[in-house]
Amino acid sequence: MRSQQVYLEAVHTDGGDQFGASVAISGDTLVVGAPEEDSSATGGEADNSAPGAGAVYTWQ
Repeated sequence: MRSQQVYLEAVHTDGGDQFGASVAISGDTLVVGAPEEDSSATGGEADNSAPGAGAVYTWQ
């Protein structure tokens, strides 16, 4: 039987961001895509002024 060992959650994601649309694992690195994430790369993460800009989240 498998059990959940880790729960990963990206901060400032909205329902339409499509967080988890793409996932890749290499060694101890996890990369998750959110192609419809709207925050500005140079601004605050909660600033949704860049519609559909997308984002990549990484964990190690």
